[in-house]
Amino acid sequence: MYADEGKAAAVQLVRNAVAYYKSLAVQVRALLTDTGSAFRPKYFAQTCIEMNITHRFTRPSWRSDSIRCRVTVTG
Repeated sequence: MYADEGKAAAVQLVRNAVAYYKSLAVQVRALLTDTGSAFRPKYFAQTCIEMNITHRFTRPSWRSDSIRCRVTVTG
């Protein structure tokens, strides 16, 4: 959990998650997030591209105040 749920924290979350799973010899191939503002910026998309991760969004739900992130791993 991060105290800040902003754009920079979202990028750091992905970087940390990928590093953690890499230490377990697991490759992250896809990332599923909600449509929160932290996951929409171009530099978040660029981070996913640089890490060769497919980024997809869940369908919008009635709760716009929650930010969720799920990392899909294989291996």
